[in-house]
Amino acid sequence: MNPNRLAFLILFFVLLPFLVVTNVQAEQPATITSSQPATSSTVIERSISFIKDIANIFFFFVLGIIGILSYIQAKKTVFTPLKAETFKLQLKVFQDILMFFQDPENIDADKGFDLNNILYLNARVMMDQYIALFFENEIEINEERQKERLKEMVGCIVTKEFMEKYVERIEYATKPENNFQPEEVLSTSEIMSEWQNYKYEMVHYTKKYKEKLEKISVFSSSPVIPKKLKDKLIEIEYKVHGNLSLVGEVLTDISSELIEKYPNAETITKADLTWIWNRYNAKRESITKYSEDIAEFIRSYLQVDDLLKN
Repeated sequence: MNPNRLAFLILFFVLLPFLVVTNVQAEQPATITSSQPATSSTVIERSISFIKDIANIFFFFVLGIIGILSYIQAKKTVFTPLKAETFKLQLKVFQDILMFFQDPENIDADKGFDLNNILYLNARVMMDQYIALFFENEIEINEERQKERLKEMVGCIVTKEFMEKYVERIEYATKPENNFQPEEVLSTSEIMSEWQNYKYEMVHYTKKYKEKLEKISVFSSSPVIPKKLKDKLIEIEYKVHGNLSLVGEVLTDISSELIEKYPNAETITKADLTWIWNRYNAKRESITKYSEDIAEFIRSYLQVDDLLKN
């Protein structure tokens, strides 16, 4: 109970008897005093009246204390089971969170969230686009392999520029215009210029990435976890999503280097994409420190060290 509220209740019940007695005395009719000495019966009546007043004060005082203690005990009886059940639910969620982040696969964002595979799949998409633009007549793209890669991709994120460029608002009851134009044959210089302005604006992600991120979202949306823990989980979501967006940024940056690294069909067919991964790995943000921070917060919240001492 709030200490201020408890003090107020005690003061109220202590002063209540005095207020009652004062009020009763004020309502009694005034007696005419005389100069004659008080008789023994008058003294006895006054003594009895005084004892009654003291008894009333003591009665209300004890009644007030009993009422306060009863309220405190009732409050404990009502809310203690609720707190216990809430704590049990918290322990279950804490256990699930710790198991998720203590999994060796999830400690490293690249493995746990499939970012290594995501980078490779998107890099292959970019390389196929590069081949189709520069070596269409020299290299045949393996369509079966493309289909296999597409099966792994369950969704994508796009840039704002991509939305503005390719997504158009459809007006109701409008007649579509025939904007078909024959495909132009670009010169070598035009192809080079087009590729220099290349941007990888659609980053595909895998089912594994989607499921892992949804798992963290479920943890952060739990109503029984502390707000600080919720904020830490949301921060990890943000960092992981940032690492996914970084895939598109890195592929855009290195796209201009492909012309120099793979100037002909022979070099592109022997391409090793390890250097792309190294470039990405140098920029991505590891979530290891964030997962360790969550584990430390849960230990502190549960006061594990104090429990072990006892």
